[in-house]
Parts: sequence; C-alpha cells; structure tokens
Amino acid sequence: MAFVSLAACGNGDAGGDSDAAQAVVFDAANADEPDASGDARFLIRWTLVGGCLGGDEVETTVSSRFDGREIVNRFPCTETSGLSDPLSPGEFDVQVRVFDNDIVVPPDSGPVAGPLLALSDVSGPHTSVVGTAVPVEFTFPTATATILTSWNFSDGMTPQTCAQAGVANMALAYERTEGAIERQVTVACADGSDASGDLPTGLYQVRATALDAGGTPVFAQEETSVTLFVGNEALTTSFAFVGASD
Repeated sequence: MAFVSLAACGNGDAGGDSDAAQAVVFDAANADEPDASGDARFLIRWTLVGGCLGGDEVETTVSSRFDGREIVNRFPCTETSGLSDPLSPGEFDVQVRVFDNDIVVPPDSGPVAGPLLALSDVSGPHTSVVGTAVPVEFTFPTATATILTSWNFSDGMTPQTCAQAGVANMALAYERTEGAIERQVTVACADGSDASGDLPTGLYQVRATALDAGGTPVFAQEETSVTLFVGNEALTTSFAFVGASD
C-alpha cells in the first residue's frame, strides 16, 4: 500500500496581475442587447483558454460605485455568460471568480463549495442602462502550474532505497478529470522525483506505479487527486510505498 501527502507551494494569491483576466466592454452602438424585462442589467461573458471543467462555477460580483451595494450571481462555467440581477441606473464595477466545485471541502469553508481557480481584476466603471443588458467580457489566459511528484519505500519498519525495494523505474500519469492525459512518463526510480512541467489548471488524478527492471509492478498502482489553480507555482505530492504486492 502507499500513503499520499500533498503540499502547495507559491504565494497562493489567485488575484495577481499576471493571472488576472482583462475586461473588454463592448460599444453600446454595436453590442448592447435589449433586455425584454425593461430592467438594467449586465450581460457578463467569460472565456477560459483551455476550457471549463464540468464542475466549474462562475461567480459574478457587480458593485455599485454609489453606495457599495453588491449583487452576486453564480452560473455554470460552461454557459460562458450570465445576466446579472436587475440594477438601478448608475456606475458599477464588475469582477469574476471561477471555482472548482468538483472538490469536496468542509461545510464551514464558505458559501462557495470549491477552491478558487481564477480571479479577475475589478473592471469598471460600467454604466447600467434601463432596458439594456450591457455586455462586459472577461478572458482568462491559460493558467498553468507544476506538480512535483516524489516517492519513497519502506518494509513497514525501516526506509528502503529503490534497489532494496526492487524498484527500477516509476511510471507516472497526470490525467485531468475529463479524461485528458496531460503527461505520461517513466522515469528512473533513483531520480527520486518528477516535475510535470506546466499543466493547465484543473483537477487531476496522479497515478504512480513502481516497476522492476523488467517492467513488472512491484507495488499496487496508487493514485491521488490534485487541484491546480491560478496562483500556484507548484504543488507537491508524495507517494510512500510500504510492503510489496503479492
């Protein structure tokens, strides 16, 4: 069997300028869309280069520059746009957050279930117009981070080297939850670790198989879930193999 540990590295600030989306406000002369209800709204559009995952959720926040009142709406990321709740005429700031709701976190973590994947700059001012859904667009560039994977061995009592454990190579796969294998590699066990290189943000399954010199598994394959999000520089995961498989 194997034990898995995770640790995040980097500043963890999802709102840094290098990762923030840039808003583009479309000219009212050619892009405003009438709102049949007669209300003033914003039509907020978002694009994630690399695409949304199935469980991603977008939270839009529209803040009044007059009294600071905020209107928050949430939409499935795959819808690519959403209408704000009705607004009074005035000037507003708009911000977009993207969350990964495939991840289960403790219930006291806040109203949004998953970890933050991306955070835009605050964009504004934008002027609301009665009877019009004024478009505001956000584009998030491809966000990437690295998974650092290491491994170690033990007979249950004392640590073992790769040679003592009979392991020559490690077969590793980094697979996104929607099925895309972003990296698959076999490296020498004696290397002690593997750096995935830049991977798109999202939820991954990291699979590790310890192989003997002939390519036969020495231990049962192990896997763990890893979430990469904007603000990660690197995230480490470690597999501790204990006892040989039958």
